[in-house]
Amino acid sequence: METVKEALAIPRLTLLASADSLVQTGRTYLADLVKNYTSKYEYSVQFVERNPADDLFLFRVTFSSPTPEKPVPEAEAHVHFQLKGWFLKNMRTSQLTGRDLQDVEAAVGKSPLIAEKPDKEPPIVFWFESQNLKHTPERTLAPGKFQRWIDRIVQDKLRLRRQNTMRTAFEISRMNVDGAPIAQLLHEQKIACILDEKSAEYEAQSNARREALTAAATEAARQKEREARQSGRAILTPRMLFEVPQEDLPLEQVLEKVFYAADEDKEGKLSHKDVADLLLASPLGLQRWDLLLLLAAAAHEDRQGYIRYQDFVQQAPGVIRTLRERRKVSASTNQCHVTDEAVQLCYRDELEDSWRIMRDIFEAADPSAATTGKLPRGLLLDCLRSRPERFSSMEVTLLMQLAPTGDNGCVAFHSFPSMLRILRRESINNAVLETDKNALREEILLALHKMGCSEESCLPLWLFREILGSTQLCLSRMQMHALLCMLVFDRFGLVHCAQFVEVVCAVVPQLFDCSAFMARAENIAKEAADAAARAEIEELQGLTGGKSRRKQSTKENETYKVDGLDDSEQVRKMEMPKRQKHSTEKGKKAFRRQDARASRI
Repeated sequence: METVKEALAIPRLTLLASADSLVQTGRTYLADLVKNYTSKYEYSVQFVERNPADDLFLFRVTFSSPTPEKPVPEAEAHVHFQLKGWFLKNMRTSQLTGRDLQDVEAAVGKSPLIAEKPDKEPPIVFWFESQNLKHTPERTLAPGKFQRWIDRIVQDKLRLRRQNTMRTAFEISRMNVDGAPIAQLLHEQKIACILDEKSAEYEAQSNARREALTAAATEAARQKEREARQSGRAILTPRMLFEVPQEDLPLEQVLEKVFYAADEDKEGKLSHKDVADLLLASPLGLQRWDLLLLLAAAAHEDRQGYIRYQDFVQQAPGVIRTLRERRKVSASTNQCHVTDEAVQLCYRDELEDSWRIMRDIFEAADPSAATTGKLPRGLLLDCLRSRPERFSSMEVTLLMQLAPTGDNGCVAFHSFPSMLRILRRESINNAVLETDKNALREEILLALHKMGCSEESCLPLWLFREILGSTQLCLSRMQMHALLCMLVFDRFGLVHCAQFVEVVCAVVPQLFDCSAFMARAENIAKEAADAAARAEIEELQGLTGGKSRRKQSTKENETYKVDGLDDSEQVRKMEMPKRQKHSTEKGKKAFRRQDARASRI
């Protein structure tokens, strides 16, 4: 009775209890409870969720047995605990007041200021993972059986683990395949750290040497500048070149400055990719196709894909000026553009055949090409040159400029169909030399002069193919063949050069006319659509006609069936009265005509 009176004096502290405090109370209680159940396993208590409607708190306790040799446990067991809210509130009140839980529960109902009244359900319920049977601390589970349940769950998981690989990424990163200690891993990490330190030290030394060389070169340039100023000679040092605006420098010096700055090793050569990127980023006033023509005309790369930029710098200014002049003349002539769909319609068979043939050549050129899909630039050039009957020399050069090259100098040859399609499309969209008859005539005459001929000369027919291949015209082998077929030769097989120039100047502009090409593509698309429509109509007619013929044959067979059998003798007997009746009617008509004729007489 005295205990109850003392409990009545306890204020209602549960009103001040928050959800976090109740969760912490539940964790502490479960830790003490599980500690009495097992001493073999390590455990951790996690709060899962709260159900406000039923006033329930759900916790999960994880059991494992890590060792120094295997710090990552191979198997874990989970037990789910469900605690009533009123029980946690009474526990919280007991902790704050220092009273026993029995004293707090004894005061419930005798004072409105103390805790909450418990319900008839048990305050604690728990169940093991993958089990539906629910237990309470006082019932359904014999003393000492809790740890045996955990042992059984862990053993089942270990047995399943031996049959299937269930290692986590964290475990694999800490242990090797044999499950050895992590000493080997620590040793490897230590070696890796040492190597990284040495690499960083070597890089720092290299940077220091590079900076020292740069400083020495700058000082030498300044010394030369001072000497030049003292002697009165006009000299351009690198420092003075950078102080001069770009547009005031000759084009050759601008290109030399750009390439020299990009050549970090000062070897006098750069990769094809680096040269193309530098030209694309430089303000040269050229379009992308003009840059490809510039590389095709002035850049000579070796087998490894490197270009000696000193030779390129000497030839590039003249080519750039020529390309600028041609682009200005043809700026207002190109009004339409050829699309990928039009190229696909007109060149579909050629693109498919070329890719089918070249794919086998690419894969046979290198044993690893079939798996990697890449070839070095030198090997790719050899593969393209191995089929001169399919690709002209200008096409091969432009395809090499279009080839997507990686940092290692290799080309993914699976992009060859796209390269060829882009070549066909852009050669028409950017046709400058091919559409200007005057420039075209000068180009052909220049090619004839290189062979020691003039417009009045006569040459064998096959030599004109070499002349077309030596020009800057982006002609395919098919177009060259069509041009040669238009030439008229004498009985000795000779063709007058004037006729050749006239045919080329008349036909080539038509081959590269965007409007005519798009009109041709539209006609091909229309013919293909009409053919598909006709085929569909014929197919529908064939289906409907076949059904009607089958119905008609079925009706005829049914008329000729007698007692379910198709006997030819019975059929003749059935048809005989019809024939006799027809012959009788025919005889009567003839007799009537004879009577009428006799009466007229």
